[in-house]
Amino acid sequence: MGSQRDDLNDPDLTIMMNRSDLNAMMAAQADLNGMISSGKVRLDGNVKVLADLRSVVVEFNPVFQIMPGTVTGQAIADNAQADPFEQPEPELIGE
Repeated sequence: MGSQRDDLNDPDLTIMMNRSDLNAMMAAQADLNGMISSGKVRLDGNVKVLADLRSVVVEFNPVFQIMPGTVTGQAIADNAQADPFEQPEPELIGE
């Protein structure tokens, strides 16, 4: 995966989808694998790049206390028991 400005004209992978599908994915109403399987998302290039990207992305916990004292009750108890560095194994596609 390139990071130099010259690489912008020759990307390793291009992901194409409608904005409405991206919004649904960001709102956890749809998942990327399902949209790829259904044809709503098109991948053009080296699919391994997507697996590499997934391996470094962490799953955000929406009840994470950004400011101390902003989350109370059961959410704090649930977070206290969770390992903050534990992440689900990324799904590999296209291999």
